[in-house]
Amino acid sequence: MKTLKTFVKSKLLSTASNFAKDEKGNFAIIGAITIAMLIGGLAVSVDLASGYSAKQRLQDTTDAIALMAARGEIEGQANLTAVAQEYFSLTYPGQNGSRINLDSIERDGDAVTVVASNSINTYFTGIFGRSGLDVKAASTAEYASNNLNLSLVLDTTGSMRGSKMATLKVAGNALVNQLSSIPDDKLNISVVPFAQYVNVGNNLAGQNWLEFPQTNSRAPRDWNGCVGSRQGNLKSRIHSRAQKIPGLVGVNCPTAVQPLTQNMNKVKQSISNLKAEGWTYMPAGIAWGWRTLTPQAPFTEIRGQNPAKTEKIMVLMTDGTNTRSASGMTHEGKSQRNADRITAEICENVKRDKIKVFTIAYEITDFDTQNLLRNCATDADSFFNASNASQLTAAFKEIGASLTNTRITS
Repeated sequence: MKTLKTFVKSKLLSTASNFAKDEKGNFAIIGAITIAMLIGGLAVSVDLASGYSAKQRLQDTTDAIALMAARGEIEGQANLTAVAQEYFSLTYPGQNGSRINLDSIERDGDAVTVVASNSINTYFTGIFGRSGLDVKAASTAEYASNNLNLSLVLDTTGSMRGSKMATLKVAGNALVNQLSSIPDDKLNISVVPFAQYVNVGNNLAGQNWLEFPQTNSRAPRDWNGCVGSRQGNLKSRIHSRAQKIPGLVGVNCPTAVQPLTQNMNKVKQSISNLKAEGWTYMPAGIAWGWRTLTPQAPFTEIRGQNPAKTEKIMVLMTDGTNTRSASGMTHEGKSQRNADRITAEICENVKRDKIKVFTIAYEITDFDTQNLLRNCATDADSFFNASNASQLTAAFKEIGASLTNTRITS
């Protein structure tokens, strides 16, 4: 490559010299200058592209070290420096002509800042008197120690059969793995499968918030965990002493809710057990996802947590419109308009409860439903319109990236 650089330089000088001797007019001089500039610009662009690649690689490296340190995996200044140097050695084996330097790594409370530089060999800039190119990267990562309570409200209706359900399981479990950087005692996840109804688990049959109108409040032996809705305006609220939640018999509902847990194996098993069956009634899923995020019964797993140090998140994923609506305590109606109205109301109530809501529309072509989910989300960036499997996976990944307690802040 040195020979190539020498060749380019000699050609530039030769071209300039030849045209300098040419006395045929200004056109020749202008042409000479233009050609020289084009050749020189092309040569420099090669070096700049190489520099950009080196800069990005160095930035990725400083990001990784800052994240590791911020998570508490590296303690003490000496260890910070030693591990950073080792990471550089693994990332740049043999240096390959690079001159890498860890300029500094410092911790300030929960934040860790890494600064590094690299001087790379260049091929053509020597023509203009530069023998190399210096690049620099700096990363700051900060660890937030808040509890993260996440409810995955997942559509398991019949339209999710086949590849769509398979993709959901892969994407959901990948999200759980992605959140593994959060300390175990800080992460709680619930899984709320929903279709026309929600299954709270028949082990809750004796709870005082539950009643069975068809059997004078006694849970029948064939109750499979299905629950309906309370009457009137309570359909968009989750806690009230005025009415108990009706347990229903003779209806079908999905696999049971997995309440908030720190056991990620249970969470992943719950996602893997999802089955596609039934019609769509979003308020059922949203209401029970909301309930898993509150300290009041039916689910009390977060009781005792400090609200000021607790983040509450709901992820609602659905692939269709509301094909069923509330009819009394059951969901046997067929008014999409009524179901959409209750969906909008309960979404607003969830957000008022300081729960951040992400929504994913999966292969939904109905614009009204898209807008319903867009408005349900906390903000525009929290709505994802996934038109295929890869976009669904990407949506879960992006949500996971936004939730990790360790973040690159600069």
